[in-house]
Amino acid sequence: MRIAITNSVALNGGDAAITMTLYEALRQSLPDVRLEVHDASPEAARRYYPEMDWSTQLAALLGPRLRIPKVGASTQRFAETRLLASLRQPRRRLGHLARQTAAETEFLSDIEQIDVMISTGGTYLVEQYTLAPRLFEYRVAAALGIPVVFFTQSLGPFQIRRNRRLLRPIFEHSPLVLLRDEASLENVHRLGVSSPNIQVAADAVFLAGDERPQFSARRSADDPWHIGISVRSWPSGATIKHPAVRNFAAAVAEAVTHLARALPARFTFVSTCQGTPEYRIDDSALATHIFETLPRDVQECAHVDRMFHSPREFRELVGRLDLLIATRMHAAIQSLVVGTPVVPIAYEYKTTQLAARLGISEYTLDIMSVTGPALIDVVDRFIGDLDGLRSQLAARVEEQRAAAAHGMEQLARQLALIRDHQEGSRRAT
Repeated sequence: MRIAITNSVALNGGDAAITMTLYEALRQSLPDVRLEVHDASPEAARRYYPEMDWSTQLAALLGPRLRIPKVGASTQRFAETRLLASLRQPRRRLGHLARQTAAETEFLSDIEQIDVMISTGGTYLVEQYTLAPRLFEYRVAAALGIPVVFFTQSLGPFQIRRNRRLLRPIFEHSPLVLLRDEASLENVHRLGVSSPNIQVAADAVFLAGDERPQFSARRSADDPWHIGISVRSWPSGATIKHPAVRNFAAAVAEAVTHLARALPARFTFVSTCQGTPEYRIDDSALATHIFETLPRDVQECAHVDRMFHSPREFRELVGRLDLLIATRMHAAIQSLVVGTPVVPIAYEYKTTQLAARLGISEYTLDIMSVTGPALIDVVDRFIGDLDGLRSQLAARVEEQRAAAAHGMEQLARQLALIRDHQEGSRRAT
């Protein structure tokens, strides 16, 4: 059985953590299958994660690597229409509009041999990002008769009419849709989709820890706190010139200065998105800007880590911290699975949903409205309440681990059913 994990962006360390957890779990539960990962940058992904089999995404058919006829300013939409027409009506003479190039034919002939696609977990089916490459992939899979399973997603809401029209049948016909939160489930229901195949499961990265986390104190009363800081620019694509990014950076700098002097504490700025020059995002650039605004005495107890860390290396690093102030959600989850408490700063609803499940909503701030005094107040309260929160965090993280394991079991069971059905069909023919 050939399984393609699609929509991967492995140069984003959070996405890599999801894909690696999925890949390793499927290797254990279905050891006889052939696994491949279709990534936005497969050559670069192969350098960082050589243990996995990397391939090009289907959306490459719409890009400059393969020849596409140019028709005014609508090149991509024309390419989608032409290629989908050639798949749906391969025996009809549609003229040059449905004629595939040799490269397209070769690529699609290989894709046709895939038995099932798993659209990997994450947050990419949201309208602040373009959905066109994802929708094209799902429509090609449907035209080729390849079932598409959706792994732990946060998605929607969907306001654009075309997205709603195209996504509804995709979700309706999917053998399994795993969602990370109730808000995403509601967004699917608002499309008019209701199916027992659509279920809520915890993020797969809760399975990434090697053992159950213990949120015990890691420092003596005389030692300074070691606090990690994970930052990112928001809105997506914004630079330090954006007022919201400047406000966020100032709030973090004010809180770090306060904590350095009040606790005392030392700090490591580190993120899941850094150290990969092939990727357009490097959170350590914003961290460096914040570091440079700190008073000299605070800089002496702070460090900006600009290195690439694999998910396992990242967990080892944050596992040595006493606390992480986390903007990246998968920085937060990977800290939690190794027993490091987290103060979340939410940039999308996925983080507020996660905080609610962990019982720490009152310690969660919104990146667009956070201020220095508000962040100082939240962190001070969290540290003051931490002894009482440790057992709660351990229990809630274990609940999420169990929910993630159930989702993975559902996925393995569905893939086995698809395999059995396909093998039965082949024997019958």
